[in-house]
Amino acid sequence: MPVPSTRRARSNDVTLDLSGFTLTGVPSSFSGVAVFGLRRGITVRNGTLSNWELSGLFALPAEGGTFENLNAEWNAEYGLYTGAGSTLSNCSAASNGKAGVVADKATITGCASTGNGDQGFYISNSVLTDCMASSNTSAGIEAYSGVRVDGCNVYSNSGEGILVTGSATGSLITNNHVSQNALDGISAVRSTVDGNAVYYSGLNGIAVNGSGSTVTDNLSFGKGSALCASGFFVPGSANRIDGNVAYGDSTTCYGFYVSGTDNVVTRNTASGNTTFNYALLGVSNDYAPVANASAATNPLSNVE
Repeated sequence: MPVPSTRRARSNDVTLDLSGFTLTGVPSSFSGVAVFGLRRGITVRNGTLSNWELSGLFALPAEGGTFENLNAEWNAEYGLYTGAGSTLSNCSAASNGKAGVVADKATITGCASTGNGDQGFYISNSVLTDCMASSNTSAGIEAYSGVRVDGCNVYSNSGEGILVTGSATGSLITNNHVSQNALDGISAVRSTVDGNAVYYSGLNGIAVNGSGSTVTDNLSFGKGSALCASGFFVPGSANRIDGNVAYGDSTTCYGFYVSGTDNVVTRNTASGNTTFNYALLGVSNDYAPVANASAATNPLSNVE
């Protein structure tokens, strides 16, 4: 008779080292490894969790868990679902039915999430560094409030590359390489978006929604579809857009399209966009002059 889970943690300070083995689900199984009740000090490492009818790892009740060198693949729901304050390193989630990795208040380093049925990573109040998200059905990385996403490679997802939502401030999206995602490369609210390189997005390279974002020193290059969109799309208000570059191609209509209000737009560069390099439409915005690079005299000029 199948058991609900191959391994169940019912106490604190438990370490499960799979030693390179694979735990494979059978019909009527639940999750490969499951934590029951509020637990602390749970560690799971060094193995594969495959073909379970729920999740590969379900550790939502575990606070401060450590999960290392795990592969979660072909599970019907989530790959790795962790509790608050977890640390994940060198893990992968592939071809799971829902999100690959779900985490809150977590530190996630060197992990990969590919080909999942929803988001690659779905995180909140977490730090995600040096990770990869590709070919997921929804966003590569969806982050809800207060996150840091740094140095990640995000490509070929069917939604946004990186999507930041929520009302809290303080998210930092920096130094990521984002390419060939079906919707916006990066879509952010109340965030600092700095030093990212975004290529061939299906919609906008970087979309700035809501208010209170600072968008600096990013590159948006080209588009990956025939839809008319922008390198930088700013429908939000009270944002700072400074020192960015928007290089267009034959399908990029606008370099910078600013329709919101009370934004500051300075020191940007745009070229090669088919309709306008700059469409500065909103009211009560503070725009530096737009000038040809060879003729610009104002150090804050937006150049083309």
